[in-house]
Amino acid sequence: MIKKIDKDTFEIITETKETVSLSQLEDELENLKKLKQEIDGFNKWVDTLPPEKQKFIIKQNFAIPNELIEKISILKNIN
Repeated sequence: MIKKIDKDTFEIITETKETVSLSQLEDELENLKKLKQEIDGFNKWVDTLPPEKQKFIIKQNFAIPNELIEKISILKNIN
């Protein structure tokens, strides 16, 4: 169950009770998107290196959690 407390704050009740701020979740999502861009840039840079040097560098894998995106979407649709 989700209960709206005010314009930006929601109470999510499952097995446990969680109070979240929509703006904080959106900020977290933006920060994760920036981090993903940085990681993608790093991986592209690694691709420009000669193959004999690439083997010494581990490319980074990163995915933004779908749970966060879904939670933001649900909270935005609550009046």
